[in-house]
Amino acid sequence: MVKKARLANELPPTVEVHVSAMLPCESEDDKETSSWRITALREAEGINEVHVDESGDTFKVRCGPFVLRSANDPQEEPILPIALVYSFACLSAANQEEPEVTLDEVEACATFLEGVKASRADASAIEILDGALAEVDALLGDAGPLSDNHAVVHESAPDALTAGE
Repeated sequence: MVKKARLANELPPTVEVHVSAMLPCESEDDKETSSWRITALREAEGINEVHVDESGDTFKVRCGPFVLRSANDPQEEPILPIALVYSFACLSAANQEEPEVTLDEVEACATFLEGVKASRADASAIEILDGALAEVDALLGDAGPLSDNHAVVHESAPDALTAGE
């Protein structure tokens, strides 16, 4: 196998993705919640563009771009921008509540990336998406349930502390 030397002006491969969603605006409550979610996206660090089109009883929202990088990329940038995961938190936030990344949002991001991967045919993009999915899996591992060893509840004896403690 012969490796081609990278030219100074040749950029490492990346995959750029955008997140699209349809938010309801049928009722006043729907409009308030959807507007709050759009505001959260616009204020989020790392989300550079948020486009909104009102179409009938829905807001069509598109945000990004999120640039996924190769694990071999010499830049200091992360493989998976956390703003991508946070965008899912913004899109599921309750009205007037700060977006919070939970297991559900991480799983939604994984499903999204799997869909992007399924639509790509080029090997470099699939490699980058595999790296991003590995990062999401690590997040899922961090957010997953405790092992049986760590989930054990220990109870102290009722007289373990003196009255003054």
